[in-house]
Amino acid sequence: MFTKHVMDSRLKGPLITSIYTLVLTSMLSLGLLSLIVYIYLVSNSGPFFMMVFFVMLVAFLRQYFEWSAVWGMGTVISVLEEKEDDVALVISAYLSSGNRGSGIVLMIGCVLWRLCLRLVAMFIAWKFGGSKMLISVVQSSLICLANIIKWLFFVVYYVNCKNRRLEKQVSVEVSHGVLSV
Repeated sequence: MFTKHVMDSRLKGPLITSIYTLVLTSMLSLGLLSLIVYIYLVSNSGPFFMMVFFVMLVAFLRQYFEWSAVWGMGTVISVLEEKEDDVALVISAYLSSGNRGSGIVLMIGCVLWRLCLRLVAMFIAWKFGGSKMLISVVQSSLICLANIIKWLFFVVYYVNCKNRRLEKQVSVEVSHGVLSV
């Protein structure tokens, strides 16, 4: 009974795309974690190896933010345009190809926003320490708020990338039209 409704609804495409995104993000997170462990392990070996791994961590973190923006926009595309799995991710990569810097800033903003909301939850837990139920409700509410804001940012990023791609196509068509006249 449940399978029939899932197959008939629009939930299937975004669910598959979200699973792809989750797997890819998990693999990148494990890579980041392993680099942090390497930095910790070679911290006693000398500053050269520590700096090498630190540079690798910064480069990998930049790539993580860039790819996370592309994958998040892929999930938005699968919801709004009804594309599925890798098709939505390929369209997302195509649309964001000239706008990756904004995606990196978006992801840094989302991470900072989530961190600030977690700090607010920790402050409330510290200030009103006795009620675990209040702490759980506040933390769950702030996490939901963070997710809503994150997906709102991704929709705005998607519209921005799509408009930039359309403007670029129009300018190319106009320049070709001027040359052929």
